[in-house]
Amino acid sequence: MHRIIEAVVTEITGERSSPRVFLLDGEGQPTVWPAGSSEALPAELVGLLRAYFAQDASGRGLLTDLIEIDGTRMTVRIVPYRAADANRYAVTVERFAVRATV
Repeated sequence: MHRIIEAVVTEITGERSSPRVFLLDGEGQPTVWPAGSSEALPAELVGLLRAYFAQDASGRGLLTDLIEIDGTRMTVRIVPYRAADANRYAVTVERFAVRATV
């Protein structure tokens, strides 16, 4: 049993990669792209962002969702940062992995 658990954890760890991070302004427009990348926001992410930014700014809180991008289940997190001068949002996109504590 211990070897099965170890194999599963090793597989999950091996599949994990660094998340892609996008920084958005208060209108939901990207201001910073992932380092070393020229890629745009994934098309599947655009609809989620539209729905999120359609809300009043005061109602936009932390959001975590699962979406499928290019056939892969991905975890998306939107983390708001409110400052006196402007609102900013960090969006992380990473491969979905089941995590459990025993």
